[in-house]
Amino acid sequence: GVSLVRFGSDGTFQWRVVSTGTVLSVGRLLVDAEGNAYFAYNSTLYKYDPSGALRWSTYTSVPDVGATVSSDGADVVLTGSPRGGAQWVTAAFDTATGTRRWLVTAAEGNAAVDVVADGGRVYVAGHGVTGAGTPAIAYFMTVVAYDRTTGARLAVGVRFWLYRSVLTGRGSASRTTRRWIEASSVRTHSRR
Repeated sequence: GVSLVRFGSDGTFQWRVVSTGTVLSVGRLLVDAEGNAYFAYNSTLYKYDPSGALRWSTYTSVPDVGATVSSDGADVVLTGSPRGGAQWVTAAFDTATGTRRWLVTAAEGNAAVDVVADGGRVYVAGHGVTGAGTPAIAYFMTVVAYDRTTGARLAVGVRFWLYRSVLTGRGSASRTTRRWIEASSVRTHSRR
């Protein structure tokens, strides 16, 4: 099982919650400005108040990986990727009720690993796959921005190193050029 334990600022024990059943996955522990604790495991999100009382729990449909509380404390946002899948799953939940505001499943890549939320956007970072090119460019850092209210996809940013070898007449590499590519803005920076 999973144990969630709270200690006071002076180190004194305050409360403990112990889960029952088999634990298949565990997400990140969050604490908001009021001292409420949010914890996800087995794709279920739990909210405990500062005294340790369970306020709500909800099934999320999101693999337990990344989590954040929005800067205004109104939303908990979770992100993750199913094992063996090539999708990112991200959802926002109302912190007062646990009601899901939106859920997005998108073929962004194979691993959504972190999430942050500001006043109007949710940013999800992970390993992306374009599926384009020969061979397909894969496993580079990708950040996707979503509208915090609706979950609509707003933008994607991709950054990766492109290595290119210039061959001599005998087939050996004479020079390797490395460029930092920002696919979202199509700017290139040459570095040697």
